[in-house]
Amino acid sequence: MDRGRFRSEPEKEVAVKGTGLVALLVVLVSALPASAQLMLPGAVHTLPPEAASQGAGGSGDAARPEAGRGTAKPARIQPPSETTLFGRELAHDGAAGRVAFGSGAAKGLEISSLSLPGEEIGKPGTPCVVDVVAGTPIVASYAGRSANGLSRYEVEIEACPFSFEVLEGAVLASRVPRSCTFAAAECRVDPTGLWGPRADAIAERQIELWENARAQAESRMRASFRALLASAGQDMEAVKRIVGEQAGFSSERSMACGTYAGEDRHGFCALRLTEARAVALQTRREAAARDSEKGKAIKAKAGKAPAQSANGTGPPP
Repeated sequence: MDRGRFRSEPEKEVAVKGTGLVALLVVLVSALPASAQLMLPGAVHTLPPEAASQGAGGSGDAARPEAGRGTAKPARIQPPSETTLFGRELAHDGAAGRVAFGSGAAKGLEISSLSLPGEEIGKPGTPCVVDVVAGTPIVASYAGRSANGLSRYEVEIEACPFSFEVLEGAVLASRVPRSCTFAAAECRVDPTGLWGPRADAIAERQIELWENARAQAESRMRASFRALLASAGQDMEAVKRIVGEQAGFSSERSMACGTYAGEDRHGFCALRLTEARAVALQTRREAAARDSEKGKAIKAKAGKAPAQSANGTGPPP
């Protein structure tokens, strides 16, 4: 088996300036096929309730043309379910610490086990571990869908509150600032990043399955990217922003997964971040479509008022 096969290939970069960039982006948009085939880590903004309900519902719809456009929507991607976390013990970067989840009340989750790895205060490089859960499970409160379209939860630990997004069989944790201190334990911890399966417990058969899933995830991500790019139409500022962000995703993924234990062997981190990126791109495209429809409705409503005034008619009594 090629141990380096999961290394992310660099995205094609656009390195031209001025009008040359605009011209190239126009070509990119106009060259999209008729059947069109996200800042990921740490995003914490939530979508409006109506957007969250639309993101949570629906199944993989068959591709169908968007209204008024020749580009077809890619099949809808379902965000990962919280049930993929149950019955698993996850480790930070696949190596240290421990977290285990169970179903809680009111759409929440319960953390039945939580150990946060860190370094001893005043002794850089000396590992320490803080066992947070002692007897009573910690409640992780549901905070809606994040800007990435993923389920987001908040964990209110007094010394170290953090939030996380749900991936398949993993969670992506974030907090500002990243690290926090447990003075009694003389330990400084950083819970941010990917919590997933321990690298030393991943079987070869599972790696083969993830390899196939990675190819599918890459394809879905490209489809979501092309659909989002098409939705920008002739808005060249939006096109440049979308292209730039997508070009940067490859390096961001490499940095985020560079610390995950055994990543070169199993590729778990890259797989999950690619899947999440595809969902994030899809979420942005759907939000843009809703905003476009609202804008059309407002213009249509505003256009009726002058016509009534010109005819000498007013609103009904």
